[in-house]
Amino acid sequence: MPGEKSRGEIGEIRTQLNALSASGSRPEAAAAKKELFKKVINCMTIGIDMSSLFMLVMTAGMSNAEDVVLKKMLYLFICTYAQSNPDLTLLTINLLNKDCKDQDPTIRGLALRSLCSLRVANLIEYIVSMYARFMALVHLKHQLRMPIDRPDT
Repeated sequence: MPGEKSRGEIGEIRTQLNALSASGSRPEAAAAKKELFKKVINCMTIGIDMSSLFMLVMTAGMSNAEDVVLKKMLYLFICTYAQSNPDLTLLTINLLNKDCKDQDPTIRGLALRSLCSLRVANLIEYIVSMYARFMALVHLKHQLRMPIDRPDT
């Protein structure tokens, strides 16, 4: 009865996600969130559909802004279930946009990669605008490193 086992496992994860969402971003909750996200990703890899937990995973994952490992797992979850939840995926755009402006270059890169990996038709204008800004910044940085030649007047 693998179907019953997976439903029980999803119910258990749902309960734990609700408890962690209520706990906020306390330091002791960070380790528990990592372990729970590992369990969610493990269930995804063995083929259990976790799309019903989309909003719970989002709310639990958004509270730890500085944890790169948790962000990676959250972005993997978002990219995996974006097509099956296009309306809920629209809600993640603000998170990804905010993370594209983060101080940490790893988080910025992960957020941009995840934003470009979303396979939802309505998101193309967000992706293009973020990519254009990113490329403009790369070009500007490249130009500023080069010496500026001024013609003699």
